[in-house]
Parts: sequence; structure tokens; C-alpha cells
Amino acid sequence: AALSILVFPLPASLVATLLASMALPLLLLLPQLALGGRLRFVAPDAQVSAAALVENQAHEAVADSNDPQNFRFMTTESEYPGHEGGIDEFLKKQVRQRAVGSIKDEIVEGHFCAKRGQREQTYYASSFCYWVPELVPETDATGESANGTRTMKQAQQFVGMPSGSISWQRPGTAPQNLCQGWKGSAGKCLKCSVCHNNARTKDGSIEGSSFAEEVPLPPCLKETDIERQCLESYEASSTTLRMEKDRCEELRSRRNKAEDAVNNCQHKLQSSSSRLEHESLGELQRAEDSVASSQERLEAEKQHERSSEVHMEAECHDYNVASGRVAHIDFIKNAEWLRCQQHQWTACVDGDVACQQKIRTEMDLYAKCIRCFAAASMRDDARKRIRDAEDLLRAGENKVESARKEVQATRDEVQRWQLQLPALQDALRAQEAEWLSQEEACEQAML
Repeated sequence: AALSILVFPLPASLVATLLASMALPLLLLLPQLALGGRLRFVAPDAQVSAAALVENQAHEAVADSNDPQNFRFMTTESEYPGHEGGIDEFLKKQVRQRAVGSIKDEIVEGHFCAKRGQREQTYYASSFCYWVPELVPETDATGESANGTRTMKQAQQFVGMPSGSISWQRPGTAPQNLCQGWKGSAGKCLKCSVCHNNARTKDGSIEGSSFAEEVPLPPCLKETDIERQCLESYEASSTTLRMEKDRCEELRSRRNKAEDAVNNCQHKLQSSSSRLEHESLGELQRAEDSVASSQERLEAEKQHERSSEVHMEAECHDYNVASGRVAHIDFIKNAEWLRCQQHQWTACVDGDVACQQKIRTEMDLYAKCIRCFAAASMRDDARKRIRDAEDLLRAGENKVESARKEVQATRDEVQRWQLQLPALQDALRAQEAEWLSQEEACEQAML
């Protein structure tokens, strides 16, 4: 196509700016013109009549309809970003925006990647369209159809795209999937759109950003709508079949409940029997052994207390007589009752027999008091050990009582399940017989 550009004077400030950074913008301008872009630069004083504009638009419409490279089906926004406002404004924007890398001026504003992806990703590619179903087959953990029948469940979300929906492959390398990392809702027609750099790198590697793009559809019935209409039609026209289906489902439910009751009873019987044998009876035996040991200890402590009582009587008798106290053993309540006083004796004058005798009497009384005190302390310790043994015995006896109650409760539980099991098994056999006689027909009715 012929190119005509009307040249007009430029401001001095713009000329200085262009001289500083003219090379890159002008190099960008030439490919755009060579690729068929239309740029009109009209002098400010040019006068265009309304009739001329109408005629020009009519010629453009005819040209577009006959042009095999017309891409209006993709977008009608065919202006290049930064080109509006005349050449003065255009070149200013080229210098300013090119400097910061904020504009993709080699693609039109309506291009899918104009405002998506990185600066170098100006190429667009898309996959086929894929329908994201609203209903998907319901399967068990093994991947088989649940309950042996083909049932459907509501889909929640679509993750990713089919493998290889858009891939880039260099010779001798494995395909690189460009669609990944996005999700889509169920019940929509989606395609994967990619903005990429067409491998225009030093090492020839591809870089791209993928997006989920919904393809608008005309009004139509989706899976849930179709299923609802089918169910409504079935419910309205198949009353007898529906009643038979409900009856069969109730029959199968009763059979399953009877089987569950037998299984639960057997499980409870086994569990309670095991608990009785390995826990309750064992705990009772340990508690009884502990009581027997406590009884032996208590008897030994009582024997020791009696021995210490006899020893105290012997040690304290002389002290009681020498001190003038009542010589009965019950008079000495405990060792704290005794107060052995060691007197501060002064030296006697030589030959003072009375003084020396007094000192010997007081020292002998003090020694007897000390021996009585030691014997009383031993008797007090023996009594304390008896009290400790009695407390331990009472605790053990309480534990034995609790263990016996637990054993009895567990035995009652075992007996209760044993009594219930035969009746439950009879009920299951009756339900199984009823179900098996109608199973084939019911399976057909419940499809």
C-alpha cells in the first residue's frame, strides 16, 4: 500500500528530545507501517468536509470486507497504544513509555496479551475448548463405580487442563506444557490462553503466562438441568415403578440394618469378653494380691510393736521406781512425755560422802531416763508403722471392691450380648431370605 506522510514543523523542545532517543522509536515505527498499519498525519489547518469523511469510511468498509487479512473477528480495537494525538504526542509517549517498559506498542490495544503477561510476551496461543462437566461419575477409593452402579455426583471444581492442551517442543527435547496453575468452575466451556515470547531468547527457551478463558455459549441446558427434567418426568410418569423402587430400597435397608446389628453385637461380645479376661479379672487379681501383702505387713508391724512394748516396760520400770513415779507402763503415753533433765553438778569437797552420793543418784536417774526415752521412741515408731500399714490395707480393700464391681459389670455385659446374639441372627436370616427371593427383580427396579 502506498504511504503518504504530510510533514510539518516540530517544536524545538521535541527536536532535542528526538535527537537524544530517536533511533529506537523510529525503528519501531517503520515495522508497524510495513506490516499494513494505517497512520494518518494531517496538518492542523487541513479542512476535511463531512461528505469526504463519509465517502472515506465507505471505502474503508468495502476494503475491510475484501481484505483477506481482516482481523476484526478478534477485536475492533485496532489502534496501537500510544499512537493517538498526532505524531508529536506519539513520539513523546514512545520516548517516555519505552524508557520504563510499560507499553506493548507492537500489538494493538485489543490484543489479548496487551495487558496480560510480561512485557516480552506479545504472542498469543490458545487450546481447544473443553467443557467442564457439572456432574461426574461417583467412584469409591479403588476408582470403581460406587455401590456397583453408575451414579453421578456434583462436580466442585476443575483443576488444570488436559495434558498437552498447549505444549512447546524444540527438536530433541520433551514437550513443555504451557497450561498450568489455574482453576475453573464447573459447568463452563473453557480454553487455555497463553501469552508467550515465541522463544525469542538467547537460549531459545519459551516463557509464557497461562489464563483460563471462558468461551461464551448460547442459552442451553446443562447436566443438572437435564437431570432435573428427567427426574421430574420420571416421577410424574412412573408412579408404580417408583413405589416398587421405594419398596425394594426399604427391603434392602432392613436387611442391611439386620446385618449391621449382628456385626455390632458380635463385635461388642468379643470386646467385652476380651476386656473381662485380660483387664478386669487381671486387675482384681492384682488388687487381691496387694491386700494379702498389706495384711502380712500389718501383722508383722503389730508383732514388732508388741516386742517394743515389752522392751519399753523393762527399760522404764527402773526409771519409774527410781523417780518415784507410778510404775505402770500405761503411765508413759509417749516418748515426748519424758523430760530427762541433766543437772549441772558441782564438784564435791573431798570427803563429802553425802554430796558424792547425791551426784551418783542423779546421774543414775538421768541414765535410766535416757534408756526409757529410747525404748518409748521405738514403741512410738512401731505404732506409727502400724497406722501406715492399716491405711495401706484399707486402700487395697477399696481397690478390691472396685475391681470386683468392674468384673461383675463386665460379666453382665458379656451375658447381655450373648443373650441378644441368637435373636439378632434369626432376624438376619429372615431378612436375607426375603431379600434374596426378590434381589434380581429389585436390582432392576433400583437402577
